[in-house]
Amino acid sequence: CLGLLHLVELVSALIIHPISGALSDFWASSWGRRRPLILLGTAFDFVFLASVFTHMLPPDMENYLREIVRVLRPGGSSLISFFLLNREAGELQNRGASSLDFTHEVGGAWTVDRINPETAIGYKEEAVVSLYRDLGFRVESVNYGAWCGRKDYLSYQDIVVAAKDQREAS
Repeated sequence: CLGLLHLVELVSALIIHPISGALSDFWASSWGRRRPLILLGTAFDFVFLASVFTHMLPPDMENYLREIVRVLRPGGSSLISFFLLNREAGELQNRGASSLDFTHEVGGAWTVDRINPETAIGYKEEAVVSLYRDLGFRVESVNYGAWCGRKDYLSYQDIVVAAKDQREAS
């Protein structure tokens, strides 16, 4: 089922992104390029991000999450992949079981490459869950991935499924 969702996301991205990008390049507005296309407001029931926050530094990730909560309808859901750093992932990494070695701290997150930090970004799980709650999300599940050497996993990356609170934020 997750593979099918990923396929749908990729195919839709191949169609929608070039069209919206081309349209926004010619959009004349006092807000600048592309801005009008992201000012639609709360219009979406579901947001799916695969392998986005795994390459995004903390300020950008936090900004994207704020935008996601802004455009989701109350009760809307999100499925977003991360590299979540917790005790189990740390132990597996220390034993050499992990395919990624998050050893360099960068602005509240960890990276595998100090020179090119967006190669892979890992976030402390408790910080991610706390941010979700602070922004008005209810974390429904965390599905751990294989990246750190786990034997039981759903996918390579960790997946956070969350829903926006039913009440509209004031």
